[in-house]
Amino acid sequence: MVLVSNFPMSQTLFNKGDQVEVTRPGHGSTGPYYPAMVLRPVFKDKAHMLVQHQTLTNPNADGSKTLIEIVELRNARLVPPRELYQFFKVGDDVDAYRDKGWSRGTVRDILENSKYLVAFQGQEFQCQQFNLRLHREWEDDSWVPHFQEEKTSPVKSRKLVLKLKCSNRTSGASFENGTVVEVSSDEEGYRTLPPRLPPVAQFKVLQKVDTLYNDGWWKGTISKVLSGSKYVVYFSSTNEELEFKHSNLRPHQDWINGRWIHGYMSHKEHFTSMLMARI
Repeated sequence: MVLVSNFPMSQTLFNKGDQVEVTRPGHGSTGPYYPAMVLRPVFKDKAHMLVQHQTLTNPNADGSKTLIEIVELRNARLVPPRELYQFFKVGDDVDAYRDKGWSRGTVRDILENSKYLVAFQGQEFQCQQFNLRLHREWEDDSWVPHFQEEKTSPVKSRKLVLKLKCSNRTSGASFENGTVVEVSSDEEGYRTLPPRLPPVAQFKVLQKVDTLYNDGWWKGTISKVLSGSKYVVYFSSTNEELEFKHSNLRPHQDWINGRWIHGYMSHKEHFTSMLMARI
């Protein structure tokens, strides 16, 4: 029987609900490290905690339940902050997500379609770019090398739109109380949610889209159509490309003078309609 306590985990870095990565004893920084969530500390034992895995299943439950187990604190680390996007070069020391966990490897070659050839323990395998991250060491309860401060992050150079609910009337805008809006991080202000358009069977190259990433919508352009309902999207403000699933895209619409204008409606048509409305 596992004895657990109900008191806070104030004696350790980890708290109930924290997202962590856990490795098996003796694996060290090479991994694999498996994503998990902290449940509770073990009763009268400051060196262990109870976690629930997110990708590993209980072998005694026919794979229908995630694995819950006691782990040593020294074999756990916080999930690193997600970096928006990175290019990798041959020789880079990376972590690659494969077989339900993160393992340390080295980039051997740069392939087409945002793929890389990664060497791990004498073997080589292909890995998608979004399943790679630069390798860092977990030392003294922090990541080394340290992550850049948010103010120097490339995220700031790209428009981010978040959802929120207006609690009162916004100055200079015609939003009623309780209206769900989107707010831009570059201080352009609020706007209502864009109208839902008919489903798009497939996006086309050079089509303007909004991409859902890190809980926000980012404006980009389709640069390549991939198989499996996936696309490569180009962001002109940072000269970057990212791969997205079809379900994380929507047709881009412009918010102009308090109304939404779809891409197929040109600005000339928009202004013409506005002039006609004034007659």
